[in-house]
Amino acid sequence: MSMLDILDFKLVADNFRTRYVYEKNNIIFEIDDYTVPNMKVVAVEGDELYVEALCTKDLQPLLKQYNIETI
Repeated sequence: MSMLDILDFKLVADNFRTRYVYEKNNIIFEIDDYTVPNMKVVAVEGDELYVEALCTKDLQPLLKQYNIETI
């Protein structure tokens, strides 16, 4: 019996993923490639000014060009 069983914790998510992390100019770009459920999630982290500049100047035009949906 595990500690989780003793404390009566129940499994609510079982996600399998591979995370790819890239860094440039103090901006971190992460891609989580999930196998269960099957999806990809992208995150951009770093100083707000640099991230905003990257997203508006570089990323938004590419998203539009390749017709990629965002939330």
